[in-house]
Amino acid sequence: MKFNPARQIRLIVGIAAGFLLAPSGLWAQDCPKSPFLNSALWQPYREAGEISVGLSDRVLPEQPTAKWSIFDKTVGQAVDIKEVQYPPLDPDPKHPNEPRPALSAKITLIQPLAIDHVYFLFVDGLVFQHCKEPAKKLSPVAIATSRPKDATKNFMTSVAKGRDDSDFYFAPTIDGASGMKASYTLDTKFQLRKSLLAPQFGTKVAYHPAIYFIPGWDLKISSNPKEDGNSVNFLVPLEIVAPTSPNGFPIISRIVTAIVSQPGFAAEADKKFHDVNGVFADYEYLVLHGFGNSILWISPEPMIGVEAGSNLKAQSADTYPENILRADLGMHVGLNIFQPVARKKPLFSTEANYIRRLLLHPEPIFTTDTKGNYVLQSVGTQPREDVNVKISYNMTSYVALTAAYEYGELPPLYTKVDNKYTFGVTLQGQLQYRPGATK
Repeated sequence: MKFNPARQIRLIVGIAAGFLLAPSGLWAQDCPKSPFLNSALWQPYREAGEISVGLSDRVLPEQPTAKWSIFDKTVGQAVDIKEVQYPPLDPDPKHPNEPRPALSAKITLIQPLAIDHVYFLFVDGLVFQHCKEPAKKLSPVAIATSRPKDATKNFMTSVAKGRDDSDFYFAPTIDGASGMKASYTLDTKFQLRKSLLAPQFGTKVAYHPAIYFIPGWDLKISSNPKEDGNSVNFLVPLEIVAPTSPNGFPIISRIVTAIVSQPGFAAEADKKFHDVNGVFADYEYLVLHGFGNSILWISPEPMIGVEAGSNLKAQSADTYPENILRADLGMHVGLNIFQPVARKKPLFSTEANYIRRLLLHPEPIFTTDTKGNYVLQSVGTQPREDVNVKISYNMTSYVALTAAYEYGELPPLYTKVDNKYTFGVTLQGQLQYRPGATK
């Protein structure tokens, strides 16, 4: 066989290229391009509870860069994680000495999750098998915490992040506003939250939103005859929480974690029931992905809505020439400051709400005279706005010292609340069913 220098050179170059490129080719071929969280199943009857997380691809047994977090959307706070483990798969008979990868994660909690709350699970920095670099933050997945039908049901309470989120709310306050002396107000709210369906989505499970039925009342009683407060509302609403599935909408789910719909019927009235409206309202909240760290967390929720109905009893004749029709724009922002060690209930919490009602049909605006009697100011379609900010120092999970500010006009009389401030003690929380201990 004759020696062929060109042929030998090509053979050597080919072998060298094979050795150099083979590892990178394997990495590019085997490293998953779009990994995701497959599902998250809560198992409440193992001490404080465990969450079994299915992964789309295999991960390495050691995960020093992985950062897991759980966010309770219902109360707007993070959930403490005790430990995260990665159960290894069975060993490969062909490669018994190689590290055994995992296809799931097991999260151990410090405290049990609340029944029928909406939770989202996040992870950043997972290292998948055959990948050189940690993966970026994966799209969140929902954790279903529905009521077990075979468990003993106990009537329990849980913490709430603010007035809008509370099922029971009791706040005696000292009030003040521009041009008036201090007065006293009892701000109270009660609603019974009944879960009709728990949220669920994932790769191998059927998608459905959470649905709640929440009848109740919302009112204020003030010692100041001129103070219109927040009106009186009797509510029969539904709340539909639709998590954004990362499987169906991978890009949108990184921005909007859920859409919350609040359709329902309400009876609007002033505190003396001289003006009463019957209204159907629907509010749509976009729950944006919050941002912050272990100390500070901010949760923005823009809102659009519509209100339609009719006047049932008028303060003055001919003040409602047409039916009631409003378009609403608004924003809710929650800000929580947690204790550095144990993030259970925020140490300080702030919630700000802004709503602008665009009146499509004329409605009245009233003022009050020196005796507290309502006086018609005008009838028209000019927009009505209301803004309120509340800062709370949480002494316990249910009791807080609060300071609040409000300015604007609220239906049905739209009497202006002029730079109102309040100081007081607030008792607030949520009502829920939690399973009893079962063996």
